[in-house]
Amino acid sequence: MRKQTLFQGSYLWPLLFLVLTALAVLFPLSGDDWQWGVQDGLSAINGRYMGNLTASLLTQNAWLRPAFMGLCISFLVWGVFRLTEGGMPPLLVIFLLLALNSGMFAQVYQWASGFSNFTVPAALLVLNLLLLQKLPRMGGAARRAACVFGLAVSLATQLFAEHVTLCALGLSLAFVAYRRLRDHTWDAFALFCLIGYAAGAALMFLNPAYTAAGTADAHSMPRLSELLANARGNFPEISKNLVMENLWLNLLVSALLLRLIRTERKGLCKTDTLLTVFFLFFMAYQLLRTAMPGIQIFATVSTIEKYMALADLLAAFLTVGLWMPAGPAKTKLGFAALALVLLNGPLLFVVPIGPRCFFPSYVTLAFGAGVLWRYLEAQGRLALPAFHRTWPFAALLISLLVLYFGIYVRAWSVTRSRDAAIAAALSTGTETIQIRPYPETSYIWGGNPDTPYLDTIFKDYYGIPRSWTLEITNG
Repeated sequence: MRKQTLFQGSYLWPLLFLVLTALAVLFPLSGDDWQWGVQDGLSAINGRYMGNLTASLLTQNAWLRPAFMGLCISFLVWGVFRLTEGGMPPLLVIFLLLALNSGMFAQVYQWASGFSNFTVPAALLVLNLLLLQKLPRMGGAARRAACVFGLAVSLATQLFAEHVTLCALGLSLAFVAYRRLRDHTWDAFALFCLIGYAAGAALMFLNPAYTAAGTADAHSMPRLSELLANARGNFPEISKNLVMENLWLNLLVSALLLRLIRTERKGLCKTDTLLTVFFLFFMAYQLLRTAMPGIQIFATVSTIEKYMALADLLAAFLTVGLWMPAGPAKTKLGFAALALVLLNGPLLFVVPIGPRCFFPSYVTLAFGAGVLWRYLEAQGRLALPAFHRTWPFAALLISLLVLYFGIYVRAWSVTRSRDAAIAAALSTGTETIQIRPYPETSYIWGGNPDTPYLDTIFKDYYGIPRSWTLEITNG
């Protein structure tokens, strides 16, 4: 029997859970976490019932938070790996789902409130997809139990983030229709999930926070001109967070698409050359802007980049459409493309949006990369030796974890000093409290109470009288 290493087989996933749990121990509470730390999650102020409840539980239970974060992120990574049928090296999957841009990492992993509303529903969607993948191998009783469980998971999934709710409902409808048209049958599991997704969506959007829109007691419904203005303003933000800021994932996807073009020759010489040149230029541009962030390649960077990002997505869709033959892989990528449209379409019209909103899209792109990898490997066009499937990705992953632990160990030290300063001030009655700022603000969302809102909820969380003064100082 071949001996397994820590980076292979059954050892890897428990090890990942332990490492991520240890990292989550260092994550500080920040931003809205301070509010949820003293607020009942059941008294929801909007339709995010499960998200609010999860945020309340995690911020009020210091022992539960790191264990649940470690378990949820580990399951998400393992689930994406399993959904792609183990084609992509597991260490690469782990690296991709941890190598987020700093804003996204802070908002969906470090920030407990963002984690609750964006990472947890992504994991639940993956759970239902895993059940759907395994269903053909289940017996009658197990299949019935899976249908009931899938309904419950679907209902819960809809009560986190609005655009995830709309996407899950749309994908479920599309899959039921696809199975009916292709196989002339009704998929019981898909129907149960559709019922759950529909019921959850109704429960969310019947919340008074949404149904009161347009009445005298709430904000008026936005006019068409306002929606279009939002779309123009949000388009650059979407292109930045979905494409331009995710270096490693974009490099991998572009490289796989280039390999697909060279593998499946269709005699489209001009299209072949044009797409090849575009992907190579895009990869070079991504590397250059990351290595030298201060360089001004174009006079109007944001304008050029937003259209470049759109062109990249369209080129990816065109490449898969033209070069990938019909089959399970192309079907999966088609549903991934539909998910991207459903996830990002609503974001055009709402404000504010932030990197956290794009995490489900990022997971979808990582899944698409895994499907492409699996397809090319099955065609014999991406055969890596065992050494190259393990150790280069292990080196990348270890380097990334060293970076994260360095950042959050320093943050943990600041948190301890804050706790000590607040405890000393409360015991002596000192009405001016000096607290240290977090050094890596890009990796800690709202960690410094430097606005009136953050100042208020920070004081409420720590039991500091609101009339007292907070001073953020390095002294």
